[in-house]
Amino acid sequence: MKKIVITLPENVDCQKFQHDNSYEDITSQILKDFNIDKSYHLEQYGFALSPSEIATFLLHISAWTRFLASDENHCLIIEENVNSNYLNFEPDFFDLLPDGWDVYFPYSGDGIKQNQTKLLNPNSREYYDVEPFFFGYEWGSSIYFLSKKGVEKLLLNINTIRQRVEDEIFKIAKLNTIDVYFSNYNETIKDYIKPKIHLDRNAIIKEAVLNYNVWTEKDFVILNKLLTKISSAAEKLDIKLILQGGTHLGYVRHGGIMKWDDDVDLGVLASEFENLKNELLINGCQLVQHIEEKTNTPFYKAFLKEGKVIDGYDFKFPCIDLWLYNIKGCDIIFENGIICKDSALHDPKKIIFEGNNLFILHNSLDVLDTRYNDWRTKIRIYSFSHETESERFHAISTKIKVDKEGRII
Repeated sequence: MKKIVITLPENVDCQKFQHDNSYEDITSQILKDFNIDKSYHLEQYGFALSPSEIATFLLHISAWTRFLASDENHCLIIEENVNSNYLNFEPDFFDLLPDGWDVYFPYSGDGIKQNQTKLLNPNSREYYDVEPFFFGYEWGSSIYFLSKKGVEKLLLNINTIRQRVEDEIFKIAKLNTIDVYFSNYNETIKDYIKPKIHLDRNAIIKEAVLNYNVWTEKDFVILNKLLTKISSAAEKLDIKLILQGGTHLGYVRHGGIMKWDDDVDLGVLASEFENLKNELLINGCQLVQHIEEKTNTPFYKAFLKEGKVIDGYDFKFPCIDLWLYNIKGCDIIFENGIICKDSALHDPKKIIFEGNNLFILHNSLDVLDTRYNDWRTKIRIYSFSHETESERFHAISTKIKVDKEGRII
């Protein structure tokens, strides 16, 4: 069996191990020209494939070429973040694999991460952390086996680099052009694979997130017009509209609407809603009642006639959702079950939101902590689009820091 270890590019951060001389070291990329499809990854995941991921792919292709030129029938390929001193595969190892195998990973994937934090007001869009990889989580390319037939198929079918090497392997496996198998060879093998971080990938994702903008100028003008009508009506009636949900998060962390959040959520005291509703209708707003599916609770969508028609729906984009709440003791409790503990102990705080007078709860940071797992350390872009009422955006996230007031720094 041929054994190859790949020296990773400098933009990859990982623990690196020394390997004995039974491993051939791959440090340089193959010289053959490969087409780099820069649009595929951007369209598929919302950001470009990083230079270090491209370089890693080319290093694996170099390893495949070395194996193909050898007299061996099987090859073990590892990256330098694998501690090969503890790898031990039995002599009859290959006899145990299925007939016709091309690629074998001696481990199973971890699966899509599930948030374990128990929140007072859990957010259904954060139950799972779907990441921008082929399976929705990182599989990895740090250790795998190739057969001679398998490497021939890889080199025949891959002539364009468009995503990470392991994601491309599974992509062509899905097309039934190569047979890929995986299993947990033993319970400890993952202990010998140390994490690797593509630093430039993280930087590219962060830039993509911070520049993600789902609003057109025209739509945002309509939204602001609608928001002004609603806030003016509330002021006239001395009704304190409070920012709710992602709108609340946007103000606290970013100072306004998040560019990737294409709706606005406001809370209104249930006993004051009818007066507000009548004033909004007088001011030219249109309102329809909807039922939140997961809680079977009514709420209201306000919109303007000049908004965009959404096929199959009785409201237009952009719209503002109005959620009713009641005061029970020290708490503000929304009719859909969201509890803002101790938020009724003090009056809401008046703020300027997108040029309009609105309110946030006096204990805003505490309320956000009960709704969002990691809002202080991560920006998440959800895939749902209110413009089309469908999953349309790329679900990506990036790590951040905030100050003591919750504002991004």
